[in-house]
Amino acid sequence: MLVIPAIDLMNNKCVRLVQGKFSDYKVYYDDPIIPAQKFKEAGIKLLHIVDLDGAKTGEMKNLNIIKKIISDVKINVEVGGGIRSVATIENLIALGIKRIILGTKVIEDLDFLYKIKKFAEYIIIGTDLKNNKLATRGWVNEADISLADFVKILTDNGFKEIIVTDISKDGMLTGVNADFYNELAEKFPGINIVVSGGVHSIDDIKNIKKLNKHNITGIIIGKAIYEGKIKINDLKNL
Repeated sequence: MLVIPAIDLMNNKCVRLVQGKFSDYKVYYDDPIIPAQKFKEAGIKLLHIVDLDGAKTGEMKNLNIIKKIISDVKINVEVGGGIRSVATIENLIALGIKRIILGTKVIEDLDFLYKIKKFAEYIIIGTDLKNNKLATRGWVNEADISLADFVKILTDNGFKEIIVTDISKDGMLTGVNADFYNELAEKFPGINIVVSGGVHSIDDIKNIKKLNKHNITGIIIGKAIYEGKIKINDLKNL
């Protein structure tokens, strides 16, 4: 199971939102290269980078800093936020990005999902849950389709991995609801699940690992690192 630190970008700065509220955020680094380099030095293999401005507007706004992280730090990244066209996907693949996160666009426009299934090996689908319903557009709107129906469509079309964010936990440092993810893993054995939202301590990571579910393939960590609840060097032994 991969441990994947998150860098959320707003106005080219490293920030964190609280429960997905764009009006409630904190800047941790004016230069996102700094945390990216720290993660690289700690042996992290993959960073989770989200263009929050892109998620809100539907068009990537922080691509220059993402390019700089790739070129200067030389670390693998998965990127999401505002990726809503085939051209953008092709551009990101050309930049060497191996994992592209799509959410709003494919949930709201299933025709687009069918168009991009040829890129399935590069794509992870972001499924953000708010009150057990799929949320879109930076967690602002609720989707009409259920998670179960959406997962079936994904697996039928060759997509193999989803990120499941528990919005009620995200940015709150209250701990991961391991039972919630255990139930998801059992309910959807045919798709890989990356845990996201609420990581407070190393124990949260260990508790997810203890579930021993073959299809829980990663866990994303954000605010706990930036608030010092988890030391970057502690991640080396996981």
